[in-house]
Amino acid sequence: MRSSLSWAAALGLWLTSTGYAAACEGAKVLFEDNFSGLKSEWGYNKDKPEADGGQLVLTPSAGKYVTFFASPSFQDIDYCATANLAESPNPKGSYAGIAFWIVDFKNLYTFQITLDGYATVYRLKADKWIQLIKDKPAASVKQGTHVANSLRVVTKGNRASFYINGSKFDTITGQAPTGGQHVGFVVEAPEGGPATFRLDDVNVTAPQ
Repeated sequence: MRSSLSWAAALGLWLTSTGYAAACEGAKVLFEDNFSGLKSEWGYNKDKPEADGGQLVLTPSAGKYVTFFASPSFQDIDYCATANLAESPNPKGSYAGIAFWIVDFKNLYTFQITLDGYATVYRLKADKWIQLIKDKPAASVKQGTHVANSLRVVTKGNRASFYINGSKFDTITGQAPTGGQHVGFVVEAPEGGPATFRLDDVNVTAPQ
């Protein structure tokens, strides 16, 4: 995360239907969404998102990021989603990521990739960004625009492990929220212009 910018946040979503892509390995489904429509339970305060073609579309302005998350609370999770950079003037400055250990707008963790083949992990603590894993090459990233990448985080206690397209990237020891966590997305546009991200296949299971 390279800037302190705009927010959109989800204030609630709990679906019990099945049939979505199940990239996670847990047998018990806790939460899922394929964005066939933007449910009223999803909230925002800036940069209104939209559902289009079965995907969530987020378009942060130049140099800004958007956070979007749902209200159900979980303990340990196996959380997966797909991210697609649809348009950007600079793929290496465009960050697509999933968010976890979310408490509120000012306290969360995010695992992100850039579409030139890098990945990173950040923590937002009291509205201040802390980089936990510096941007480093990840061979499993499918590079370029209009390419879907599957991102996955598995949390067990205070440990979180990260995967890109089925390949393990890294593990951190952090601080899991005592009252449970929310899940969602964090995406960021480069300084050179806005970027459009298409996100899909949200799947949360109980980790094995």
